[in-house]
Amino acid sequence: MIIESLIILGLLTAILFICIFKKSEEHEGHAIMIVPFMFLPAFNVLAYFFSGYIMLILPFDSLITSIIIDSIAIMLSGIFAGVGTTKMKLNSSKITYSVIVSVYDIVLTCILISDLCNRMGYSFDVYM
Repeated sequence: MIIESLIILGLLTAILFICIFKKSEEHEGHAIMIVPFMFLPAFNVLAYFFSGYIMLILPFDSLITSIIIDSIAIMLSGIFAGVGTTKMKLNSSKITYSVIVSVYDIVLTCILISDLCNRMGYSFDVYM
């Protein structure tokens, strides 16, 4: 999922640059609203490259280390989503934006951790 995370990160970076360089007072401050979507893919890429070094410091295996890194990314994303809502005027817009960021983070985290578990040989087979 590293390539997928890099693609997501590249697309979000392109959207961020469009928001930054667009000269419009109506859309002023919208670039900060893109940032919460970038944390999870960026931290996933960093976890892929640096989890070996982190495992030297922390006494966890790579699965737990990746889960901790994803949890930190979700917390930072929530904090920046809260900052992004300050640019909105309507409460309905704030709630909608917060729900979209939350659903994005939850779904992407489930996908990333599921893929990591499958690569490490863990199975989520449910027998009924």
